Amino acid sequence: MAGDRNDLPEADVRRALEEGLDKIRAYLRSRLGDPNHADEVLQAFCARALERAGDLKEGGAARSWLSRVLATAIADHYRGLARQRASEAPAEDLSSIAAETEADSAVCACLLALLDALSAQDAALIRAIDIEGRDRASVAATLGLNLNALSVRLHRARARLRALVLRLCAACVIHGFGDCECPPPNPASAEG
Repeated sequence: MAGDRNDLPEADVRRALEEGLDKIRAYLRSRLGDPNHADEVLQAFCARALERAGDLKEGGAARSWLSRVLATAIADHYRGLARQRASEAPAEDLSSIAAETEADSAVCACLLALLDALSAQDAALIRAIDIEGRDRASVAATLGLNLNALSVRLHRARARLRALVLRLCAACVIHGFGDCECPPPNPASAEG
């Protein structure tokens, strides 16, 4: 008899899943916007619900318990996507551009010359993080900034440098930023 009692919550969960499967699938597809993601979450949800059916108390409301399991499955899916995006995100550091060449010291002279055309703050920030490879947390502490503020400043400084490179060193944009043969741009012509 004890085995029969433990099977009751699982039977309730199975029945609730069978009855609501189409509605749950439709909900997930509308919520996630991608049928493949919805099917993945649905599969994970059903497996988790059946594995944990014993957690449902006898006489408990299977549907409300399942809604909590579904909410957890959706949250886990979003966390997984965020981890995946973070691991696939391309490095934006200029030092990663240099690492693709044969030696880190072969960074284009144009790029280094154009740093002088930036404000002293922008140039120092790019040199510290992208060229010297200093830790962001230590740079932020030195400047009295939090990491978010440092990231914003670095992003803006890189955008200004990128605009200068695109405007004044077209050869490097096409051929790469290795040890280039183009004449160094005149940073003074960058102003204006």
